[in-house]
Amino acid sequence: MYVSKAYEGRIHDYKLLNKEFPNDKDWFKNLVVIADLGYLGIEKDYKCKKIIMKDKKQKQKELTRSQKLNNKKKSKMRIKA
Repeated sequence: MYVSKAYEGRIHDYKLLNKEFPNDKDWFKNLVVIADLGYLGIEKDYKCKKIIMKDKKQKQKELTRSQKLNNKKKSKMRIKA
């Protein structure tokens, strides 16, 4: 698990990731990354062993029941109550 330092003001999650790991695109190469939809660009910018991310709803189209159930499972992996 990684938690960055706190930043003042508004900053997008993915910009914060790039700020924390700017030149180290191989940092995640041996890790399974569980991320929310705020990190959509991680797949193309960083090498990861595996990325677990929820399915995104397409414009004008609802998610299927199966996608919704999978999203719930993925959320439970990422968020511990």
